[in-house]
Amino acid sequence: MENKMYGSIEFGGTKIKCASFDENGKVIADCWIDTKNPEDNLEKIGEFYKKNPVESLGVGAFGPIDLNEESKTYGYIQNTPKKLWVNYDLLGNLKKQVCQKIKIVTDVGLSLIGEANKGAGEKLNSSLYLTIGTGIGGAYIQNGKLLNGFSHPEMGHINIKRMKDDDFKSTCTYHEDCLEGLACGPSVNKRLGQNPKDADINEKSLQNSSKLYSPSYLHLHLGPKTRNSNNWWRINKQKRLYRNDKRRIR
Repeated sequence: MENKMYGSIEFGGTKIKCASFDENGKVIADCWIDTKNPEDNLEKIGEFYKKNPVESLGVGAFGPIDLNEESKTYGYIQNTPKKLWVNYDLLGNLKKQVCQKIKIVTDVGLSLIGEANKGAGEKLNSSLYLTIGTGIGGAYIQNGKLLNGFSHPEMGHINIKRMKDDDFKSTCTYHEDCLEGLACGPSVNKRLGQNPKDADINEKSLQNSSKLYSPSYLHLHLGPKTRNSNNWWRINKQKRLYRNDKRRIR
């Protein structure tokens, strides 16, 4: 009897990760695709899953996304800063390219589901998860269910207090003082005048970054009072950023 295969896709701001795995959760095949225009990206995704067919697919994507299953635009990417993807029917096109049985959430929501089932939140009934990379996103989970209102949370776009004498121009298209616009990966790059991949971040930059991250992280945690909170840093895996941030939160 042939084993059933399942798939997962993470649509990140700079990379798309596709994988197929067996009933035991073992990854059989995977690939990375640069995030560019949706037509080219979906064509490459289709090529991967033609070679690695799956029964069903779990998808996490950058947002905002329409997650209301009763909506006519369910599964559409909405007013994203990534202009080529605005109002794109992601779910519909994935069904054409991959399979009909698909569940879609945000990219950070997908990561949190993984942590809640097989990671840091496995034995807990509630968790908060934040990602800091091309953008900043967050998600809550309670008793195995992601918490959404009429849409998913937009934690990266909460308004934050700027540091004294901070005249940095926000990288967010819509907000001058949101956490993402002042402290996501591209913002850190601009503040440094370099890519963190090219050189270590100096201590002053670490301190400035944590002054932005820590209060926002603390406020998001204090609201729902989750049992567990995790940050995932995509800025070149900057462990010093993480340690500095945790010290300030404590």
